Amino acid sequence: MLDALDECPLTQELVDYLCSMIVSKKHFWEIHFEHLRPLLLNPTAVQFDLKSFYEERFKRSRRLCMRMYFMRGYAMYASEQETAVMCEKFERSLKNGHDYIDYTDIMSEYGMQYLVREYGYRCFQQAWQTAQEEYMKIHPYLRGHVTTNARLRYVKLLSDAESMRRHHLFLQYLQSRKKQ
Repeated sequence: MLDALDECPLTQELVDYLCSMIVSKKHFWEIHFEHLRPLLLNPTAVQFDLKSFYEERFKRSRRLCMRMYFMRGYAMYASEQETAVMCEKFERSLKNGHDYIDYTDIMSEYGMQYLVREYGYRCFQQAWQTAQEEYMKIHPYLRGHVTTNARLRYVKLLSDAESMRRHHLFLQYLQSRKKQ
């Protein structure tokens, strides 16, 4: 049913429900993201003032990919100058080394690349460059398994067998380093 909210006109009641699910402490970040998706994709969402909501969620989010999505929502309402402040914090976070899984979203065509394309802000271009540099620091066996599409859904880039093979090779790599 959440998929239907990507395109049907949103109401204040629906927006309030989605926001309450996003902030809920009962759920994992993936559940929060499923409720965030309609707010990012639905063209009618912009008529609801969610600027402070996105800003607050950005500050509270621990997952780097979620911070990027909250920044994406914030950019719909904020000026380039306001967005640059948030983006600088995001860029600093990129340099702190995060879970390689976050980069599935960040490196996708609809992650940082979307922000660069959609807004063209200098801060997004800098953050994209930093993301690329940090992504290259991730071991090659952990990169390129999945990406996200325009609907912010995960798409496999590798077969399950190849993905498992790469994970196995990475574990072997870790064990060999441990022995040294």
